[in-house]
Amino acid sequence: MTVLAGDIGGTHARLALFRVEEGAAPELTDEWEAPSPDYSGPVPIVHEYLEARGLSASEDLDGLCVAVAGPIRDGTLRVPNLGWTLDVERFAHDVGFPGATLLNDFAAIGHGVLALSDADWAVLQPGTPRDGAPITVLGPGTGLGHAYLVWEGGSYRVETSEGGHADFAPRTETEWALAEHLRETYGHASWERVVSGPGLLNVYRFLAARAPSEESASLREELEAGDAPAVISRHGARKTDALCTQALEVFMSALGALAGNLALTIEAYGGVYVAGGIAPQIVDALRAGPFLEAFSAKGRLSTLLEGVPVRVVLDDLVGLRGAARVAAAFRAG
Repeated sequence: MTVLAGDIGGTHARLALFRVEEGAAPELTDEWEAPSPDYSGPVPIVHEYLEARGLSASEDLDGLCVAVAGPIRDGTLRVPNLGWTLDVERFAHDVGFPGATLLNDFAAIGHGVLALSDADWAVLQPGTPRDGAPITVLGPGTGLGHAYLVWEGGSYRVETSEGGHADFAPRTETEWALAEHLRETYGHASWERVVSGPGLLNVYRFLAARAPSEESASLREELEAGDAPAVISRHGARKTDALCTQALEVFMSALGALAGNLALTIEAYGGVYVAGGIAPQIVDALRAGPFLEAFSAKGRLSTLLEGVPVRVVLDDLVGLRGAARVAAAFRAG
């Protein structure tokens, strides 16, 4: 089968063609990227892609699925970062393919994890994986996504979650002060305000405000000139700036604590997968830093979490691969 998969976030829209054979992982054959804010929704993005390649949705595709960064409720997908409100059923009609599917972006990542091999992840904790046990997937990037997988009828069912917007649970004096700062700034201190790209910047700014004399002028210029979270994570991982190093340690500790909470909540003995744009860039820091300590620091149940496999997803196409799997499963006819 030939399927079209899409992964649309607040910044970038990525579309790709995959060849799908039964029993094999989807094989990428073509990829395209565009700035998603330039469009009014996913339909014109799909149409532009197909027209540029001289393809017809109804004649040349066997499946079509587009994952979009937003929750689906009552047949409506809302994309807060782009201001889109999408009718899930109308999408198939407008795109010109009866079997077309809209999907939450982290649901796609959940499906994509099932298509990965050992080369596609970095192991933080080997654990002892159990076949058919629940799996949890979380991903700090522009936001904080979460999905979980449960075994049902001989395969995994993927469910999404808005757990990134749950209350941040501070554990240290610094985190308590950070939580109060976030409540004063945003009215609510959620995990996403800490464990995401913007969250890492929140942490840095909070620390810099507490100790302004420790912030270097050159670092401040770097933050203003480029991708601030990337600057902080790079300097923090290399330990070339004291405030960045401290901010990254707070970030990693919070990420580890949240991952451990989610693992306990669903008994994720199938594994914890950390996806998103940040984690692959700081794998060595995650191994050596406070992430694993915070992950297992759960009092009387700490030893249980030492048996949970923890992996960082390295494949940046995981969302597209997941959408391709869904497209193949819900092919027209």
